[in-house]
Amino acid sequence: MDSRNKVNEYELIESLQFRIRGGGRESAPERLAASRLLYSPGTALLARQREETELRQLMREELADRLVRRLAAWR
Repeated sequence: MDSRNKVNEYELIESLQFRIRGGGRESAPERLAASRLLYSPGTALLARQREETELRQLMREELADRLVRRLAAWR
C-alpha cells in the first residue's frame, strides 16, 4: 500500500497439480507453484497488463520445466 492506501504491488501465483502414473506405479498428488511480485505504478495500466502477461508466461514456462524434470526423475 502506498501513502494514499492504494495497492502498489500484487503477488501473482500460478500453480499446477498432477499425479504421475506409469510402470505399474502411481505417485501421490503433487503441486508445483511459482510466484512473482508485480509492482503497480498508479498510471500506465497498459504497461502493467503487458508486464503481468509476460510474468505469467514466465511462471508457466518455469512450471513446465519443473514438471518435465519431475517426470524425468520418475523413471
